[in-house]
Amino acid sequence: MNIYAVIILVALLVDFILKLSGNLLNLKALKLDVPPDLVGIYKPEEYRKSQQYLRATTNFSLVKAVSHWQSCWLSGSPMGSIGLTR
Repeated sequence: MNIYAVIILVALLVDFILKLSGNLLNLKALKLDVPPDLVGIYKPEEYRKSQQYLRATTNFSLVKAVSHWQSCWLSGSPMGSIGLTR
């Protein structure tokens, strides 16, 4: 197996895991209530809608990223382009 392909694959997997864990932690920290420092700046309904939108787009990006990695892994074609063979 090509050592450069392994290094690139590991780097991509580490990047994916770091982004995934960051997104999951951000989702866990989302609150629908306006923080005390922002009361008067945001209307409660607008803030709640923005948090719901952020949650929905983050969830969609997570599903998209996982399905992309899954399809790449199962098809093998992107892996073959960097020197890995089945």
